[in-house]
Amino acid sequence: MKLRFLLVLTLLGLFSAACFGQVEKGKASYYSEHFKGRKTASGERYHPDSLTCAHRTQPFGTLLLVSCASKGTSVVVRVNDRGPFGKGRVVDLSTEAARKLGIILAGVAEVEVQVYLPQMMAPLFPQPSVPDPLTRREVVNITELNPKPWSPNPYFPQQQPVPTDKGLAKGKPKAKTAKRSHSSSQR
Repeated sequence: MKLRFLLVLTLLGLFSAACFGQVEKGKASYYSEHFKGRKTASGERYHPDSLTCAHRTQPFGTLLLVSCASKGTSVVVRVNDRGPFGKGRVVDLSTEAARKLGIILAGVAEVEVQVYLPQMMAPLFPQPSVPDPLTRREVVNITELNPKPWSPNPYFPQQQPVPTDKGLAKGKPKAKTAKRSHSSSQR
């Protein structure tokens, strides 16, 4: 019994090691908004704005690199569901992952899928020079930046101030009185 168990574990280990270097080619589709909030096979809820996918054989939580050669784009997604069950389909993507790949309008696209291991992929995808948000940075005073002096918009020239009557500017505005006309017909 123990021998069978060890044999099965060894075969599973060899199978999973072979899967890490393997590239799957096929079609990718994406979930519609209709599935928003529904439970996936892993038990978590589907969110269209997350970078997740459905794969038939990869374990839950595995990171996959999905590349679309026709668009020249790629995205890293996490497996949290089972499927797709359509013929020729390799992976079902979340809406956000499909948007990043650029396949929203097409709906289905030819892709290559492989397991993503950051330490193995580092030479292929160098990290951008983005500052770490947790490191301390110097605080810069805004006045030290020497902002440009304000200049009026050339499309809307400054208007000259409207002259005011001295009497109106000091107090309340005077009420206008209606003038009576003097007509020749008086009673």
